[in-house]
Amino acid sequence: MLRFFKSKSFTYPLIIWAIVAVWYLIFAAGLLTPSRLKTQDLFTQQAFYLFTEKPPVSEKIVIVAIDEGSRRHLNLKWPWKRSVTAQLISNISSFSPKIIALDIIFSGKSEEKEDIRLVEALRSHPDIILGHTLGDDEKDKTELPYQEFMAAAKGAGYITKPVEADEVVRNIRPFYIDKDKNSYVSIELETFNSYLESDFEKAKVTPLTGGDIIPINYLVHPNSFYTIPAYLVLEKKIGAEIFKDKIVLVGATDPLIHDEHLTPFGTISGVSIIANALVMMLSNRYLVNLPLWQIFLAIFILSNLIILLTSRLRLAFSTFFTAIILFMLFIGSLYLRSLDFQFDYFSSFFLIISSYVVSNIYKYSYLIYMSTKLKNIAIMDSLTGFYTFRYFTAKLNQDLKERPENISFIALLVSNYRRLILDLSFEELKSLIKLLAEFIQSSFKKRFKTPIFARISEDIIGVSLREENQTAVNEFFKMLTDRLGKVEFKIEEKIIKIIPKGVLIHTPKGRKVSGTEIVHNMETTLGNLKENPQENIRYLNLEDQVLETKKASQDEDILDFVASDLEERNKDLEKSLKALLESKKETEAAYFEAIRSLIKALEEKDTYTQGHSERVAKYALALAKELQLPQEECDNIYKATLLHDIGKIGIPDNILHKKASLTDEEFDLIKKHEIMSVEILKPIKPFNELLPIILHHHEKFDGTGYPHGLSGDMIPRGAQILAVADVFDAITCGRGYKKGATVEEAIKELEKNKGTQFNPAYVDVFKQAVSSGKIKF
Repeated sequence: MLRFFKSKSFTYPLIIWAIVAVWYLIFAAGLLTPSRLKTQDLFTQQAFYLFTEKPPVSEKIVIVAIDEGSRRHLNLKWPWKRSVTAQLISNISSFSPKIIALDIIFSGKSEEKEDIRLVEALRSHPDIILGHTLGDDEKDKTELPYQEFMAAAKGAGYITKPVEADEVVRNIRPFYIDKDKNSYVSIELETFNSYLESDFEKAKVTPLTGGDIIPINYLVHPNSFYTIPAYLVLEKKIGAEIFKDKIVLVGATDPLIHDEHLTPFGTISGVSIIANALVMMLSNRYLVNLPLWQIFLAIFILSNLIILLTSRLRLAFSTFFTAIILFMLFIGSLYLRSLDFQFDYFSSFFLIISSYVVSNIYKYSYLIYMSTKLKNIAIMDSLTGFYTFRYFTAKLNQDLKERPENISFIALLVSNYRRLILDLSFEELKSLIKLLAEFIQSSFKKRFKTPIFARISEDIIGVSLREENQTAVNEFFKMLTDRLGKVEFKIEEKIIKIIPKGVLIHTPKGRKVSGTEIVHNMETTLGNLKENPQENIRYLNLEDQVLETKKASQDEDILDFVASDLEERNKDLEKSLKALLESKKETEAAYFEAIRSLIKALEEKDTYTQGHSERVAKYALALAKELQLPQEECDNIYKATLLHDIGKIGIPDNILHKKASLTDEEFDLIKKHEIMSVEILKPIKPFNELLPIILHHHEKFDGTGYPHGLSGDMIPRGAQILAVADVFDAITCGRGYKKGATVEEAIKELEKNKGTQFNPAYVDVFKQAVSSGKIKF
């Protein structure tokens, strides 16, 4: 699995995606701020509708709406006279609310009696909060309510909301300090603080602290607040219990008053925004931005997962699983948002989706690249850069079909190529062909505009031209062949000359001819030139010839051609491999028969050893088969047994054929014949598997044998089998100083040496094979 993560199908898309991610975070994130804000609003809405429940604390807030219905019912125009507002405040106060917060601005003086009525109304309740605007320190100054109103009220707070670039209210500013160090508090915070001072449950609520601007956690839909039209309060057509011990917010909801703002939930009134901010404070549910490292880690993990899926699965499956991942992430994000956690949704989804896009773009770009590469491999010769013979023929067919006139075809043959194969190494031969191709290409391109080159075979290069002046082509062809015959190619320290032969073919005018016919006539003509050492070039005008034709190949799309060409190459490769294997087998057989002949010649010198190797091989093969060894191992044991005494060729005849007992010195020399056998056979690689069997066939099961004193199963299995067969034949046939024994006596001798010289199991199987007639004499 780890190896897969290191593969380029995963690593390269990951690197590209990382570059895209860095580019996005540094350059694009700021430019896409509007999209990021809209995405944030979308998640806010969806989380609100799917998961968010109305907090119980919202029941403590009542909105008195100066709405369109009140305006029509009272037949009053806004702004009302202050005496009307005073009456509204007085009526609310009479219902014993806890706090009254006015989203109404009382700036400056009006008629004296109107202002007196308002002051009296403000004094009718101990906790009344006034609203005012907040200046920007440059154009507008902060303008507080008239000082008499300020003195009569509990406090004042600004109602101005920070607006983002798209004019949407997403935040509140709890407090503000201007350039003169004057501090101001928002109406939400002033109301909240008044509530904490007067409510006995204030210990359960955490006062707002911290930054200059905080996001509003919209927890209640505007239509879900308990809202009372102002005219009902003015006419006292409501019960006192509605306002008792509640926070009463008074504000305009009439569209004509223009106290409406864009929010994630659309356009809502300013007093509803204040109410939501208060609910957030009272329920202590402030929005928390998840730490960046957690977000980046999650993005990295999910992106890696998607890249992994995309690189391993087909498009349909990777798309399906990516969609599942994104859907689960979407639902999870909504749920987190309902728990008051938020993050940059747009950037997160952008980066995760980009991993899918990048991975697929890389995957299919790489596929296109590899298709092009495979196409080039199929149609181009890797050494010369020329077209392959098959593609060149197909292209020539197509060219002749579209524009049959004025095609000239030149084929250049290196007639001494077979000699060069013997004189040069493979690498030197490749270098020569490459230099020759460069020379030919350069010569043609200096004279003609669009020559097309092809490597017809190992020793033939073909060029097709579209040239009307056949005389000029003839002259160039003769000049080129003359130059090729004189040029000296230098490869390392060698100076190499080639002997060129060539044929120039002109197509007939007014008569269709195929590329297949041209190539066939080229091959026939070059074949004739090879047989004529006195002639180097020949001109052939097909208009004057009886064409030797072959069926032209049908037009093919390039990909169809690549497929069929690869199929043909596979067939050629199979033929080559088959020929190579047959050649290998023939070579091995030739080696084997040559050495076998040497052994026969060696054994012919002594009547006692004639046919020894053949007989031992027969016995060893029979024992190996009785032991049910694999066929390949049986074959190796048979071959090793036939060759096991080849080393005796290096032992003097007077010792090898001595009839008397051997001296210690002579026996020591005899004991070296296994090593001599190995040294003789070692240079022949096909026999390398046989060497351990030959080298150790005089080892003994108890470890007292030679040359290395191996014991038990440390001795190769084939050598143990050979030892049994070798001794059996020696006993039954005898040696120069001993007569041969009977089969029964030989078996007894083998059994006598079980566990010391021989593997007991092999002796038992050998005895059983002799008894059953499977080993014949």
